[in-house]
Amino acid sequence: LGMEDDSPRASDEELDEDEADEQLDTGLPDASRVILHFDVDCFYAQREEIRDPSLKEKPIGITQKYLVVTTNYKARELGVQKMTNIDEALKQCPELILLPGEDLTPYRDASKSIYKTLARFGTAAERLGMDEVWVDVTDRCKAVVDAAPS
Repeated sequence: LGMEDDSPRASDEELDEDEADEQLDTGLPDASRVILHFDVDCFYAQREEIRDPSLKEKPIGITQKYLVVTTNYKARELGVQKMTNIDEALKQCPELILLPGEDLTPYRDASKSIYKTLARFGTAAERLGMDEVWVDVTDRCKAVVDAAPS
């Protein structure tokens, strides 16, 4: 309120990139980018349901070693959680259909298909595993806005 900041400021030419970022940091998120987050829930189980649609309404669990690593929604409704010991999962839900998930090839193929589809809209800003990605759609959004009638 009427007080001037007397601290020395470097000119733009004297600032290195990090110092310039510090001076420009408003503490607000970068609103100049549009990044969408996609996380395919029950990824492994959904892949199996697509392969065999008869599994859709049945409780299924995908196993690796001695664990049920993930389940579909039906199994979750019946109390089977992901990362549960197989014996414990079968006690919880005797009708649970267990499918081996140690061969990752079909899941990698499904993941590539998902990423290929999303690449039509933007670039992957970050990937996490086979089923989660952040897609930068800034350019696509700008093109839509620029093409809109004024």
